[in-house]
Amino acid sequence: EHTSPMTTTIFLLRHAHTTASPHYAPDFNWPLDRLGQTQAGQLVTVLGDLGIEGIYSSPQTRAMETTAPYAEATGIPAQAVDGLAECAFNRVWAVDFLDLVRRHWSDFDYSMPNCESHRMCQSRFLRTLHEIAGANFGKALICCSGGQAISLALQSIDPSVGYEDWANISAPDIYKLDWDGERLGWDRSYVFGGPESLLSD
Repeated sequence: EHTSPMTTTIFLLRHAHTTASPHYAPDFNWPLDRLGQTQAGQLVTVLGDLGIEGIYSSPQTRAMETTAPYAEATGIPAQAVDGLAECAFNRVWAVDFLDLVRRHWSDFDYSMPNCESHRMCQSRFLRTLHEIAGANFGKALICCSGGQAISLALQSIDPSVGYEDWANISAPDIYKLDWDGERLGWDRSYVFGGPESLLSD
């Protein structure tokens, strides 16, 4: 029992494992790698225990491929939503990737040309979550995206969330949020076992 008539439950799903490559610049729309494809299949059992009634995803390939096995298994269509896309914080391959991410966490208004600041991403992502939750009041949903967008959603609830928390998000990962019609809350009683829990099945 994950929902009540008064709340919408959103399970933020970070996409399964990928192998990043400059080959995919400037959009960085890479697919899951072989491990990620295996994980996506194994997630069917995990997600099946959550009472999911709707599947929403970033349109990026790695997110859509993460939700695809569960959508196929349940017959619930995975709906691509632009507002759930990962933070568009870079357009060129960054050799100092972690330093770039750290700078974004230290200054939410920093952005490179034609890129998204953390504040812009957080605002866009939260607005989208509220819209999805409002359209599915009382249901349990999946919203699949990237690690930065998800971390920024968590930071909006708990301002202590920062760079180290982003760095510790696994691929895949799941966080449970509850929406009461006005604001999002983070239900920390739900803890995903991490990729290791999938591989041990």
